[in-house]
Amino acid sequence: MLKTKEYNNLSEEYLKGSRRLKKDESVVLRSLNASSKKNGKTTYNNSVRIPNVDTVYDPNLDDFVQIAAIRSVQNGAPRFFSIFFEGSRGGNLILSGNSNSDRLVFDFLWNSNFNKNNENRDTAIQPLFEYVDPEKNAAIGYNLFEEKAKAMQAVILMKDSDAIDFAISRGQNTDITGMRAKEFLGKLAESDPVGFLQMSRSTDKTIKANISKAVERGIIRFDKRQHQYFWVGTGSPITRIERGVDHIDGMVNFILTKKQGAEVYTEIEEQVSRNTVAAKTPQKLKK
Repeated sequence: MLKTKEYNNLSEEYLKGSRRLKKDESVVLRSLNASSKKNGKTTYNNSVRIPNVDTVYDPNLDDFVQIAAIRSVQNGAPRFFSIFFEGSRGGNLILSGNSNSDRLVFDFLWNSNFNKNNENRDTAIQPLFEYVDPEKNAAIGYNLFEEKAKAMQAVILMKDSDAIDFAISRGQNTDITGMRAKEFLGKLAESDPVGFLQMSRSTDKTIKANISKAVERGIIRFDKRQHQYFWVGTGSPITRIERGVDHIDGMVNFILTKKQGAEVYTEIEEQVSRNTVAAKTPQKLKK
């Protein structure tokens, strides 16, 4: 950092603890505001300007210090860098340790409150950019790849009956076939592998599937006005679901947490099973 009477008078201890840009090193800083998503598409702003003056706290001095991105000093007067993250570059700013200008810009940016990675930053100030750690990004990318592989393998090895129940529990029609269920689950596994693996280990999916089958086959019904489940055959109430809670999730909670719920689910399973067998049994023609 170039020092003047007003700027960059940080203590040596502070500067020694700060990250420096080494010779032959390149770093990537990414703007947090250069892009936005709409309807699944990412668009980039033309550019985002970063202020070239900031105030930081130096604990070694027990005082606040003004820092600045100073390009040069003429007759004691500082000339400042203009710092922009260009949307045309994906909101990235690439700085090289072989450039004196880049090293000066980096020193300012790294120690500023605008740097999300600055552990000493004033958290009341909105961060404007972050450091792109290549090793961390590689680890995140590989872990995501590994999770996707596990999720896709889980779909491949899944029994058709389990795939059907899983797909129904995620809102698919109860007449879905094994192949269509696996196609649906494959897309789900690819888009959210971590969430998919968590859901695939849950027993809730079988319960949800049976609830959906019971509703579709006229065994139970959910009255939206009363927010309550009923037996269709007798009209008897089963349980009321708290308003604001998804009615299927509420029914699952009732089944898993209440003694009466376990009894209700046993009856639902039996009736769904009988209904399924009856549907698959061919009817004999009357003579």
